[in-house]
Amino acid sequence: MKEKDQQKRELRIRAENILREKDLPRYEMSESKMKELIYELQVHQIELEIQNDELRKTQNKTEQDKHIAIGEVAGKIAHDFNNILSIIMGNAEIGIAKYPDKEIKKIFEIIYQQTVRGRNLTRELAIFSKDATTMNDKHTKIEKTHIEQINYVNNNVLIVEDEEQISSMLRKVLTNEPFKHNVDIAINGETAIELFIKNRYDFISLDYILSGSINGMDVYKYIRQKDTDIPILFISGNIEFLESIESLKQKDNNIDHLPKPHKINEYINLVNQLIGLSLEKKEV
Repeated sequence: MKEKDQQKRELRIRAENILREKDLPRYEMSESKMKELIYELQVHQIELEIQNDELRKTQNKTEQDKHIAIGEVAGKIAHDFNNILSIIMGNAEIGIAKYPDKEIKKIFEIIYQQTVRGRNLTRELAIFSKDATTMNDKHTKIEKTHIEQINYVNNNVLIVEDEEQISSMLRKVLTNEPFKHNVDIAINGETAIELFIKNRYDFISLDYILSGSINGMDVYKYIRQKDTDIPILFISGNIEFLESIESLKQKDNNIDHLPKPHKINEYINLVNQLIGLSLEKKEV
């Protein structure tokens, strides 16, 4: 405190010296004039404080807008790249399971390993877009790609996915042996609702982010107004969705989710699990 007072006194002396050097006239004024002047100085001081505060807010808003813009771009890149990785990862898994040749299998395994690395990077990018803590998927070891024989076959399935190559890959898996499900594909929310109205489905695979004005959550809400029991599997790597899905699962035990990109056997296992639980409930 004493040091600050000393600095103020030194500043005062310096200012008075400068004033004397400039040889400016000193004015005598009445007490009322002095009060008026003090009032004006106080008003000007408050005006300066307001202007400084508004300037700080403008600067903060500019920074926030910049971060929001960067986050939106990062989220869009992560979403698009997840779709690309889903296609590569799924086809690599199919190749590993389909081709017995060791050299060919090794190539598919290398491709698969790189998609796992890519998945970790896009998850970090997606989390960055939400200013959240980075999480890593450490499970980079290739698991044996094997789709177990299941009893739940010939079900009517609706795949809601706006990426054609992803929906085609999932349809190939679900319609082939041993599952032989009947599969329809909707490329957007509007088509999904139309197909749901016209047909009876036993299971719905639902992407969260869809092209058009109706997203996956809109489709889900519409379906639940008509049918509270049909099993629904959400597919999405969107961080905002992943943060909210757990609370939704507590309210609805006929849903589950997989982040993009995902393994085919993970997808098949959840399809099997949800259809099986649904059939068990119907039998009770």
